[in-house]
Amino acid sequence: MKEKVLSILIDLMEQRITTIEFRDVFFSEYLSFEAVLIGESEDKFNSDIFYRLIELNFDSQASEVLSLVKKYLNYNKIEILLTDEKIKSVEEKLGYSLPESYKDFIKNYNKNYFEDYSVIPINETIPDNLKYYLGEGFWTINSIYRISLDENDTKSILYGKSLAVEWGLPNDIIPLEGDGHTWLAFDYRDCIIEPTIIFIESDALLSFKLAENFTELLNILLPYDSVYNENGDIIYNR
Repeated sequence: MKEKVLSILIDLMEQRITTIEFRDVFFSEYLSFEAVLIGESEDKFNSDIFYRLIELNFDSQASEVLSLVKKYLNYNKIEILLTDEKIKSVEEKLGYSLPESYKDFIKNYNKNYFEDYSVIPINETIPDNLKYYLGEGFWTINSIYRISLDENDTKSILYGKSLAVEWGLPNDIIPLEGDGHTWLAFDYRDCIIEPTIIFIESDALLSFKLAENFTELLNILLPYDSVYNENGDIIYNR
């Protein structure tokens, strides 16, 4: 029973079924959901989610439905396994094949963050028009987008791609992280097999290569505290 209910919840999060389809299953399998979400322990968090799902309008409150299901899965530490099939579906939506090194990394560590902030050292000459962003010779990151079929997941590469398009980035730039103004991204403009890793800004679309590929990016990352002290001053000796 539990496996069946969890499968339905995960199908919703992976957009294999719509919220309206989920509603039909939820109410037809009401007793099963009640037994799994409330259970003998009567966990207050889970039971609150169950009763809120009953009250929601699945047609007009789809985002609330998704949010509640996501909270349930996260609270109960239920992981959605990343399979080759899911990765292929994401690649089809992106329109590009993701580098094997990135896919291998995400398979083993499908989170949106590193354990600590990391710093990308820049050893090439920085052009004057990018010194405002990269003038210190370093670029700091603490996250990269993960692979997820949930396009509403703000930490997924599909969401990042959608956001980048809104900010005017070319279609052949696939972001790894960004805030709208600046991005770390895969650059498919010159190579669709092994894209370079670039910094790019949204105003004039000025870009700068940070690494030849994702493997090199991982290899050159530096711990934040080896580059900056607690006051933010550079302590790194090249």
